[in-house]
Amino acid sequence: MFGQDFLKKAQEMQEKLARMQQEMAALTVTGTAGGRLITVTMNGNNDVLSVRIAPELLKNEEVSMVEDLVVAATNDALQKVRLATAQAMEEITGIPGGNPLGQFGLPGL
Repeated sequence: MFGQDFLKKAQEMQEKLARMQQEMAALTVTGTAGGRLITVTMNGNNDVLSVRIAPELLKNEEVSMVEDLVVAATNDALQKVRLATAQAMEEITGIPGGNPLGQFGLPGL
């Protein structure tokens, strides 16, 4: 049913995806908010590695403002991970945006 060429290409794609997963796990990005008063560093697996809050922010702002900035910095870092993942998938699949399921209206990997 499937030719030898198809099986070889499927195996190559699987190897490329495994390499990409390793690269993404090693990737670190930093999201910022409040003029870099808050930074959130995370890896390509969406694990938050660190949160840094400038001491002067804690002296001058209310807790709710600091919390909002932490959320904003985390979302900034998440967006950077999503972009890096999409770029890596695009390199592997050759499909703009890197989502081979997008043509079917399905969410990405």
